[in-house]
Amino acid sequence: GREDRVDVAVVGAGYSGVELATNLSETLGKISRLRDPSEQQREVGISLIHRGDTILPAATDFNRENASSALKGAGVTVVTGASVKSVRDVGGKSALLAVTRDGREAEYPADLILWTAGARPAGAVLDSPGLPKDGRGRILTGSTLRMRGNAAGGGAAVFAIGDAGRSAQDAPPSNAQGAIQQAGIAAWNVLAALDAGGRPRPVVKPLKYRYMDLGEMLTLGGSDATVNSLGGLVRLDGAAASIFRRLVYNVRMPTA
Repeated sequence: GREDRVDVAVVGAGYSGVELATNLSETLGKISRLRDPSEQQREVGISLIHRGDTILPAATDFNRENASSALKGAGVTVVTGASVKSVRDVGGKSALLAVTRDGREAEYPADLILWTAGARPAGAVLDSPGLPKDGRGRILTGSTLRMRGNAAGGGAAVFAIGDAGRSAQDAPPSNAQGAIQQAGIAAWNVLAALDAGGRPRPVVKPLKYRYMDLGEMLTLGGSDATVNSLGGLVRLDGAAASIFRRLVYNVRMPTA
């Protein structure tokens, strides 16, 4: 490849992959000019490789369409229905080999490979034998986020939230929104479990967790973003969405 060109392969077109691809397209081309203003802006080639048939499979149609337009405008090559088979060195530069479901192969040059595909909880506790888990390794819990089979009075209370747990209801999205909502419920229920401690009539009653979908927001590079909230009542894109997104994050940011 040319020395003035940077090639990046992003694997996985979920939220992280799409946000990375759109932001990198804008940012990487500016790096050389920041170091030396006399230099020409570097050409950037970004490939976004996704195993599924469509990008952002969990997103709303509104956000998916805006993201698709942003990727196209940024010149990102989007490849769907393809899995990564291998990565090899070609003349000092990596080449990522992707295979489609019908067996067709294609190579994508890469100075940098960013892997965002798949999510699996990690940790020694989750690897412990005997824990009830789903196919993705998450601890199965009841509606109070307490581990299944770990009923009150059955020894130490075990709770699982975020990526580590799968509640009784349909699994909510693996995002900060769901984890933040679970945190308050789990904290209260830990208190309830401690209060129960052998009392015939505990004062603190456990709460049931129910996910509340407040919508989704994606940054699409610079001052571009897309927002779909409150069941579609709030739909924004472009600069207005970017400002709205930053305001929401400032308000929601946990503080000491």
